[in-house]
Amino acid sequence: MKKSIENVITHEKFQKACKDCHSVSEILKFVFWALAAFSTVAVISAVSNGTYDKACEYVLDFVMIVTAALSFNFIAAILRSMKNSPTPFTYDISDKFIGLSNIITFGFVVYLICEIIMMFTPYKDTIFDSRSGFTTCGYLAAYYLCKGFEYIFNYGATLQQQSDETL
Repeated sequence: MKKSIENVITHEKFQKACKDCHSVSEILKFVFWALAAFSTVAVISAVSNGTYDKACEYVLDFVMIVTAALSFNFIAAILRSMKNSPTPFTYDISDKFIGLSNIITFGFVVYLICEIIMMFTPYKDTIFDSRSGFTTCGYLAAYYLCKGFEYIFNYGATLQQQSDETL
């Protein structure tokens, strides 16, 4: 199979873009883990000061931050695989999107469990505001976006495998 100059340049640009995005995702991963550590300190501080309403809010923030940090772990792994692979359509990348979807699902379930538990506290009025609706929509949008990418990359990997087998 003969490659044209355009395809080689496009592939190089794609790999450079993946490399740049991978670097950014590594930085964001570090930032979110640092925020998770700060959030943990904020929860402990709020509990020790007796401000349990703030502690409840900080716990929910902690769950969202840890979910984001874990998500950036998977995003960095996806981009690392893309920059090192001759094609982005591999089953490995599709599997990483499955992992990303699972992390988002797990974070959403933990967030909902925390909200349900906090419904039975005297501080429920301070927790359930419009933020809960936006958070739920955000988790669902991220989940369906990752599932869509999972299906797209899985289908692309299947087509790539069929193309490789016919050559």
